[in-house]
Amino acid sequence: MSELPHGMEPAALPEPRESALGVVVRPGPEGIEVLLGLRSRRARFLPGNLAFPGGGVEPEDGPEDAEAHRRCASRELREETGIDVAPEGWLSAGLRITPAR
Repeated sequence: MSELPHGMEPAALPEPRESALGVVVRPGPEGIEVLLGLRSRRARFLPGNLAFPGGGVEPEDGPEDAEAHRRCASRELREETGIDVAPEGWLSAGLRITPAR
């Protein structure tokens, strides 16, 4: 349904949050392999779905610094998979903003 019932106000849009994700690839026997994680069935957001490792920029990532997103991607990958990639090891794919609606 794309319309709200009469008299119902739309929910407020959430505040944008700085975040980063990492796309980890490697050569495999049948071509390029891409690392995806299976989200817990108990997760609040998209339970049971496949996702790239990533998350929100935290104070420890130094959000005021231009390298914060690389540090965030490294930290999230390490926390979620145990794989350690140095922040300078990432290649930037640019900035993407998810549409509000």
